[in-house]
Amino acid sequence: MLLKCSFSGNKDWWSWEADPGGTFSVQNIKKLIRSGRDVRRIHDMVWTGWVPIKVNIHAWRLHMDRLPTKKALIRRQVTVEDDSCVICQSVEESALHLFTECLLSCGVWHCGSSLRDGVDWTLFACSRSKI
Repeated sequence: MLLKCSFSGNKDWWSWEADPGGTFSVQNIKKLIRSGRDVRRIHDMVWTGWVPIKVNIHAWRLHMDRLPTKKALIRRQVTVEDDSCVICQSVEESALHLFTECLLSCGVWHCGSSLRDGVDWTLFACSRSKI
């Protein structure tokens, strides 16, 4: 683990070789871990101030596929008896299905769209399902 060791009689000090200045930082360790990996995201998340912070966090978790859906739990090796949607029991429960494809969620989007400026937001939310 120690690559260079010399005894000079001076005061001891630590040096982090991943940084030219020899200083350890979390940013440098992240760069070291991520080197060789493509960790770029297609979209940057835009935080809006006009919605509650919990909505922003939920949207971020949805965007990052970090919601505890059955599909995500199985991917993390959590034992799940049945991977089908708890609402419709027709397909695997994923974030995409729960928020855009499930008939119940499309109904919620449809009802909510009538409350917002008269725009039919269902076109955006339920593009792949049948209402």
